[in-house]
Amino acid sequence: MLNSKTRELIALQEEAQARLVETRKSFVEGMKIAKEVKADLDYVHRKVKYVSSSPPLSAQSGCNFFPTFNFLNV
Repeated sequence: MLNSKTRELIALQEEAQARLVETRKSFVEGMKIAKEVKADLDYVHRKVKYVSSSPPLSAQSGCNFFPTFNFLNV
């Protein structure tokens, strides 16, 4: 009786260890993805900040490639 309970406990411990290993792998993968997302967001933030701080393209080049069109007074 004691040996069967010991074997059962050992089997449960091995199963718990396997689950822990899988959980750690998932966590590491999730952290990697989170770091990639953060890097992408930082990149986009820098680009948006640069674009919003620079003058419009028409003012830079002196040309008006995109004339304004008033959709309300068509």
